[in-house]
Amino acid sequence: MKKEHNPKVSVIMPFYNCSYIKQAIESVINQTYPYIELIIVNDGSTIYNDLIKPYLYFPQVKYIEKMNGGTASALNEGIRNATGEIFAWLSSDDLFDSRKVEEQVTFMNQTNAAVSYTNYHLINEYGQIIHKNAGIHYENDDDFLKSLTSGCHINGCTVMANMKVFREIDLFDESLRYANDYDMWVRIAQQYVFHYLDKPLVKYRYHQSMGSVIHHNEQMLEAEIVKMKYNKLLIQSIGRGKQNQSKAFQQDEQIADFNGSVSSNLSKTIHLNIPVGPENITLAELGIAVIHQGTNVQFIGIVEVLAQQGNVDILFKIFRETQLIATIKREVQCVRKIHQVTFYFVDPGVSIGYYGYRLSAELMNKDSTQIAVCGPVTFSEVSLKF
Repeated sequence: MKKEHNPKVSVIMPFYNCSYIKQAIESVINQTYPYIELIIVNDGSTIYNDLIKPYLYFPQVKYIEKMNGGTASALNEGIRNATGEIFAWLSSDDLFDSRKVEEQVTFMNQTNAAVSYTNYHLINEYGQIIHKNAGIHYENDDDFLKSLTSGCHINGCTVMANMKVFREIDLFDESLRYANDYDMWVRIAQQYVFHYLDKPLVKYRYHQSMGSVIHHNEQMLEAEIVKMKYNKLLIQSIGRGKQNQSKAFQQDEQIADFNGSVSSNLSKTIHLNIPVGPENITLAELGIAVIHQGTNVQFIGIVEVLAQQGNVDILFKIFRETQLIATIKREVQCVRKIHQVTFYFVDPGVSIGYYGYRLSAELMNKDSTQIAVCGPVTFSEVSLKF
């Protein structure tokens, strides 16, 4: 980041059916830092739109309307329309401290940081602080990278980044509805050091209608997909080129990765009808060598299907050799549209040896209409021994 005193900051605010939007907007326009543009991206909201209207005449406010596509698509639309040098993100139910932008810009100038994040407080639906200093700080870059291999500890609304980062890393992944922030921070962390400012400059609102509560299970599943995709690259980044540190971490955690992220033999576009149970079709097969006693084998499955009618139940089965070890039910609600089914499963405590795993699918609705696997099938695994 250039050591400029007053870089323009573009605050992107995705908005969808949120009653707290007015408080969020005011926390931005009342910043002590004057060089700000607030870009409100209405992501197909159907209620509370009137709360925005009084602010549309403010010179620093830009307003964009789009069809609903999720937080990642709203953030990307805001970034594309931004004119500032620095990116910031504020969810429509959260709040900036009045000195947030000023203090963080100063901090980034002083540390020559391209990306930074801060501490934050938790508040409830009434704006009352329920937990102070909820952020997590790591003493060094290696510990920060290690933490990202187990989950996302960064509050997205505390992050500020130079816009050049997105030109190099690319935008948020719109295929991820709930873990797109985790995916972005992991991608950035492989190229840039996250600088931490230990000041609670954001108030993060916890309430029962927030997306991370309503869609908790989906968020956890997507987080596992992100881990499977990037953990190996994160581990390689530890030490920033010091191979001995990277190898030491691998040994400490005892990570044995075989066939990780290898798609099944159905990775090309296909079209196979799924039969009604007990008949089934085999979607993928793979093998794994377990070299540590009691290893946990983690699987990620992604299957694209097409149904003529909605509300069709698919039963996926995972076999280790001939033994059925998991049944996963997914309801498909799509009418002549492609639906992506995802699942996550752990086969715990596997003994040393070589094992063949198989993924099959069958319909649970005896009177259901035809449903077909119509796109790529990915069935990948990684073995972990802690």
